[in-house]
Amino acid sequence: MQRAANWVTVSLLWMFTHTAFAVPAAVAHRDIDEFASRFITSFENLDLPGFMACFADDATVFFPVPEPPDLFVGKVAIQQQFRRVFDGIRANATSGPPYHHLVPENTHVQVLSPVSAVMTFQLRNAERVARRTLVLKKSHGQWLIAQLHASNVPIAPARAVGGIQRNTLSIINAALPCGRFSMAWS
Repeated sequence: MQRAANWVTVSLLWMFTHTAFAVPAAVAHRDIDEFASRFITSFENLDLPGFMACFADDATVFFPVPEPPDLFVGKVAIQQQFRRVFDGIRANATSGPPYHHLVPENTHVQVLSPVSAVMTFQLRNAERVARRTLVLKKSHGQWLIAQLHASNVPIAPARAVGGIQRNTLSIINAALPCGRFSMAWS
């Protein structure tokens, strides 16, 4: 009898905790999707105030090349750098807003807790794959970016050399601090 009561207690506890987290996780995914849409739309329109509203005050950002390789800490520093980026895009634009049409691909959201999540996605154009990772935190009922890590990978015509793509070898060579990985190109 005691054994059956323990089994029922454990089963009910498992069902309660599983169900209790499943509902908030589903809600979190919906809320994060809505957040991501605002974030992307703000960038497409180069709406700096709307874009910066997506960041926590203590956020950090690694910008992609060709931007400076430094870690930008705090909303003020991040906004100053994005202002330069947005001004550069506007200066070369032929029309807008929107200045871009961004279509996130391979989007993946990991809800880590009711107040933290990680979102990754890619953006493509003819020149590169832009990889983005957002560490999100929920503050006062709103998802905000705590950390943005951005990197770009060039899309280049690749020629296989000994089973290794030529552009892969170029990346390896660029990353080596001394010496070179060499292979004859044919």
